[in-house]
Amino acid sequence: MRQLDNGSKIKTLENEIRINFVKSLFIDDQVKIKAGHSLRKIQKLLEKDTTYMGWIYYFRLKYMYHQIIGQPMQSIDACNEAMSYMDKMSHMTPKSRLGEFSLYKFENYILLRDYEKGIAAIVSCEKYIIEGSSLWFKMKENQYFLMMQTLKFDQALAIVITVTSHEKYNFQIQHLKDRWAIFERYAFYASGTPNPKMSRVQKVSPYTKDKKGFNVAIIIINILKLLEEKKMDLLIEQVETLSSYRFHYLSGNYSRQSFLLFKLIHIMINCEFDLEKIRKKTPGIEKQLLESIPATGELFECIQILPPHWVWERMKKLLAARQ
Repeated sequence: MRQLDNGSKIKTLENEIRINFVKSLFIDDQVKIKAGHSLRKIQKLLEKDTTYMGWIYYFRLKYMYHQIIGQPMQSIDACNEAMSYMDKMSHMTPKSRLGEFSLYKFENYILLRDYEKGIAAIVSCEKYIIEGSSLWFKMKENQYFLMMQTLKFDQALAIVITVTSHEKYNFQIQHLKDRWAIFERYAFYASGTPNPKMSRVQKVSPYTKDKKGFNVAIIIINILKLLEEKKMDLLIEQVETLSSYRFHYLSGNYSRQSFLLFKLIHIMINCEFDLEKIRKKTPGIEKQLLESIPATGELFECIQILPPHWVWERMKKLLAARQ
C-alpha cells in the first residue's frame, strides 16, 4: 500500500475533525480528545516537513480544537497566529483565506460576548471577503447573530432583507435558505414588524432528529407567538414536543443555556401560567441563566437565536399582560 506523504497526512487529520465540526457543533468528548491528538500529530509532521498548506491545516485545526473545547480566546490566538503567518507568506495567500480566518475570529468574539470587538471584526472581514461569495453569506449570518444577541433587531431584519434579496441567494443550497427563513421569522418577531408568515404555527415532530437546531428554534418562536395569542392549549402541545425533543437529542452538557430556559418554561406550565407562582420558583434559575454563556452549538446551530434571558423576560411580560 502506498504511504501518504506528510502533506496528505496533515490534510487527512484536519479533514477528519472538520467533518465532525461541520456536521454538528454538539461535539462529544471522544471527538474533542481526537482533535487534541490530531493537533499534536500535525505539529510533529510539520517538524519534519514544513509546507504552506500544512501550516494552514494546522491553524484551522487549532481554531476548531479550542472552540469545541470551550476556549474561544485561545481559538482567536490560533487565528492571529495564522494571519501573522499568512502576512509573511503574502505571495501565497489569497484574500479569501485571510477572510476565512477573520471570520473565525468574528465567531469567537460572539461566543465571548465581546460584541465591541465583534463589530470591529466585521470591518476586517469586509476587507477580504467578496460580496456574494460563500464566505460573505457566512459573514452575514454571523452579523445577524451579533445583532440578535445585542438586541438590535431592526438591524438584524435589515441583514435578512439584504441577504434574501441578493442576486446569488437563490443559488444557495436549500439547507442555508432554510436557516435564513428561520432568521427571518425571528427578526420580524423581535423587531415587532408585521409578518404574514408568522400567522401560522410550524409543526415539528419530536421524533425528527435535526442536528442543526432548526426544530428547537421553531418551537421557541411558536411558544412566544402562542403565548402572545393566549392559545395555551396549543402552547402546552409545543412544550410537550420540546420536552420530547430535548430528552432525545439535546444534552445539558453541551447546551446549558437551553437547559435552563427549558426548565423555566416547564415551571411556567406547571404553575399554570400564574406569574406570582412562577416568580417564587424561578429566581435562582434566572440568575444562572443570566450568568451563563452560550455553548458554540447553541448559538451557531440556531438553538439560541435570541438571547435566552430575553426570551424568558418576553414570556413573563406576555404573562403579565394576560393577567
